[in-house]
Amino acid sequence: MSSMGPRRKRWSLRWRLALWTALLLACVSVAKSVLVFHSLEALLLERLDRELLHELEEWRQHFRHAGLAKLREEFESEAQEYGPDTVVLRFFDAGGVLVLESGRADPSERARAPLSELASDRHHFTTRSSGAGRPDLRFLSYRDAAGFAFEFGHSLADHRALTTRIVWLFVLSAGILSFFGALGVSLLCRNALLGLESITRAVRRTGEGDLGPLAPEDVPSSEIQELAQAFQRMQSKLQSMIAELRDMSINVAHDLRGPLTAIRCAAETALTSKGSDEIRREALEVTIEQCDRLVGIVDTLLEIAEAEACGVAGAAEVVDLSALLRGAAEIFEPVAQDAGLRIELELPDAPSCVRGVESKLQRVFANLVENAIKFTPAGGRIAIRLEEQGERVRVEIADTGVGIPESALPFVFDRFYKADPSRHSPGNGLGLSYVASIVKAHGGEVVVRSEVHRGTTFAVVLPRARV
Repeated sequence: MSSMGPRRKRWSLRWRLALWTALLLACVSVAKSVLVFHSLEALLLERLDRELLHELEEWRQHFRHAGLAKLREEFESEAQEYGPDTVVLRFFDAGGVLVLESGRADPSERARAPLSELASDRHHFTTRSSGAGRPDLRFLSYRDAAGFAFEFGHSLADHRALTTRIVWLFVLSAGILSFFGALGVSLLCRNALLGLESITRAVRRTGEGDLGPLAPEDVPSSEIQELAQAFQRMQSKLQSMIAELRDMSINVAHDLRGPLTAIRCAAETALTSKGSDEIRREALEVTIEQCDRLVGIVDTLLEIAEAEACGVAGAAEVVDLSALLRGAAEIFEPVAQDAGLRIELELPDAPSCVRGVESKLQRVFANLVENAIKFTPAGGRIAIRLEEQGERVRVEIADTGVGIPESALPFVFDRFYKADPSRHSPGNGLGLSYVASIVKAHGGEVVVRSEVHRGTTFAVVLPRARV
């Protein structure tokens, strides 16, 4: 017994796409938020550094022109303007002794004043921690050529508050963007996948034997419409194949019933005859004749199926169509004369070669010539023409016979098809189907044109072989 539990239901494509879209938008938004945070922080620090430099230049000017008293006054003014917890202002004499201090006093910060390490007439920016629960400070330290040192620290609380608000704004916008992005993708997928659902239902119906058409209004998007049209073409092909198979089954049954009935009648005659060897001999002859007819039908069907499935590439050789057609004309000349017909040849003197199986091509043209003789009344003619057209060779078998009705032309190459609905004409309806299959297996095509009471022309076009 299997130990596997119940199979979990997979998420639909619609919801998977929506989820991936939300995750993608969220990741992009987070990355953008981090980038904006660092860029904004760097920009604010640069702006603050410029302000500190500007303040430093003012202090230097006050100290140079008004002395220490003016500098003390400026320190106190700055501390009152920004608040004692926001700024730190210090001035050291040439000996490194703290002379003035204003704003937030911190002994640890005072002890860390980097005076002796400062290069003369150089600015030094640092960001220092103020301990737990207190914002960091941005410090500018400067020592002039005379040895006097200035230190100005400004709280980063406002800057961090601004960047935090912006980051949270981006996080909120990322959530909103992800939600609405996922919702939009879900709605788009819903509209697009409606067509796939319709096609899925049609496929299930097809699997159940219902080949009904797919309603085009059920398919909203052009891409899905193309898929639906391809599916409808497949359905049409299946319908035609099923109809062809049904008709072929009926025709096979009809054509097999005749020989089998004749065989049965011959057998009954032989059984009921009272010691007549002549009657038994005739019954056996009928049985053999009808068996040969059955074998011919089966062999032709097998050759058609083999040509359609495998082609003839493996057994192909160079075949001279001019010589092959002359040979066919010689074989059928006596038959044509007996029927009161004449055969006309229009063939080039030089060889005209194709690649193929000679025996199969012989049978193709023999079938066409035999059909022309069969359906042409006495006094008519049959023309066999060959013409080279670039890389192709065109062979025409034309007669002046009874012709084929226009309504029957699309079906003349179907298996067991006969233009005579009574099926009293000779043959089993496989000759032209064999011709079409063999010609197609050789990479060519066969076409027909006909007018009732004026004649029929079959044209076989094959690729020319380079000799």
